[in-house]
Amino acid sequence: MENGTFFTPRDRKYKKGNRPNGATRNGYWKAIGSNKVIMSNGSQIGRKKHLAFHTGKDPSGSKTDWNMHEFTFLSTTQMREPNGDDDTR
Repeated sequence: MENGTFFTPRDRKYKKGNRPNGATRNGYWKAIGSNKVIMSNGSQIGRKKHLAFHTGKDPSGSKTDWNMHEFTFLSTTQMREPNGDDDTR
């Protein structure tokens, strides 16, 4: 099986909401476990989420062998040092 890296804008379930839309024509992506924090030099710079693809409709879909690791990186304003200094030049 081949691996790939893709960068896409996030589709929202509701126009003004923050909840991502995991539904597709043939199934849906479902999170597995909890988010893992990504650290660099003692500061959080992002999160990693593991998702599995299920065919059918939630919650009665069937899990497939397709997996995805979604990385979300914080903006530079969110990556300030704990003391307030911004060293993200």
